[in-house]
Amino acid sequence: MKRARYQNGSVFLDRRRNIWYFRWWDGATRRTTPLGPLSEIPTKAKACRKAESHRLAANNKTKPAGPVATFGDAAQKYMSERMPKRFTTGADTATILQSMSCRSGVPSISAQ
Repeated sequence: MKRARYQNGSVFLDRRRNIWYFRWWDGATRRTTPLGPLSEIPTKAKACRKAESHRLAANNKTKPAGPVATFGDAAQKYMSERMPKRFTTGADTATILQSMSCRSGVPSISAQ
């Protein structure tokens, strides 16, 4: 799983309008929000400080949670699809999976 990325965004001054803007990426879309006029925010450092709340909001987006696979689900899928056919190997594997599932909190995994 990839780690979540932190984005800083950028602060820039639109010289035609003399307005500070904060720009960041929202997925594949470039977003921009005005911070205030040059008369109220005279320096880029002050504009960056004002953009901090927007930066936190841009990074606070929560990703929708996907389905959670438990160890029991993975063990059941392994047993049904990939379990060795040879008796001794299959029996040993089933014993190991059973003992691991007891440690992980899954009460029972039945060999098929």
